[in-house]
Amino acid sequence: MQVFIGLKRLPEKFERAVVTLGVFDGVHRAHQHIIETAVERAEKQQVKSLCISFAPHPGTVKSEDDAFIPILTTMKEKIRYLEEIGLDGTLFLDITEKFLNLSADDFIKQILVDRIQASEVVVGYNYRFGNDREGDTELLAEKGREYGFKTHVIKPFKIDDDVVSSTLIRQLIQKGEIKQANKMLGKPYCILGRVGKGNQIGRQIGFPTANVIVHESEKLLPGNGVYFTEITLEGEEHFGICNLGIRPTFGYNDRGLEVHILGLDKIDLYDKEIKLKFHERMRDEHKFESVEKLVHQIKKDKQEGLKKISKYKTEEN
Repeated sequence: MQVFIGLKRLPEKFERAVVTLGVFDGVHRAHQHIIETAVERAEKQQVKSLCISFAPHPGTVKSEDDAFIPILTTMKEKIRYLEEIGLDGTLFLDITEKFLNLSADDFIKQILVDRIQASEVVVGYNYRFGNDREGDTELLAEKGREYGFKTHVIKPFKIDDDVVSSTLIRQLIQKGEIKQANKMLGKPYCILGRVGKGNQIGRQIGFPTANVIVHESEKLLPGNGVYFTEITLEGEEHFGICNLGIRPTFGYNDRGLEVHILGLDKIDLYDKEIKLKFHERMRDEHKFESVEKLVHQIKKDKQEGLKKISKYKTEEN
């Protein structure tokens, strides 16, 4: 898959492409269905398939009065997931004030028609675009008839009677409902970071932890709690127990992300790159009456985590 940053970098060979449009944050199961449809229709027409997305995420480019929307996937993650689907190309449009003020009509005319000459556009049922999100699928179909491109609208994609959406997945992750979020994502939710200096409390109580500094400040973190995670470190896969929260037993107020890697107690992890895949939430974060009671609970967490390893290894194979 070729990646283009900015409309000017898109080559002529993508003219007459089947285009799919969207932010595609998370590249979840519904997104995958939309994009797979675009790829299939492009193959039938013997033309290129092109995804048009945006950089940065529009939800992070807001005025002071608007709510900030944390992201599910970084740009690097999104590119990897899109490539796995089989697209010929992905174009990231620059999110500038000028672009955000572009009307829906102008977006269609200037980008889809004049620049790409799209043969077909594939979008989700609730896709909106243009200044103040004024454009919708009906306008897209109307303009398609006028300018000579087809419009293919994908119906809602449901799992367990819930319509899959990035908004719902964010809500699930924030509540710590990782298993259901992963079901809708079609993959484990991931965090990328670097191991930084911590307060060494885990080491002092016999359970050394890696203090994870998340790479992207816009990335959504799960709700506070203890999670069973899979860890990629220096190209090797491990399993671990992750604590996300304020560590109330020790009187801290700052939120931290720490992981105890099962079976890897004595290695120096400082400054190493680390990837966490969140598999499931094991329990809430609690304030214990004493450090001894916390240690007792951590021992139970560790034993439970060790039992889960074979289950997840079997599922992956």
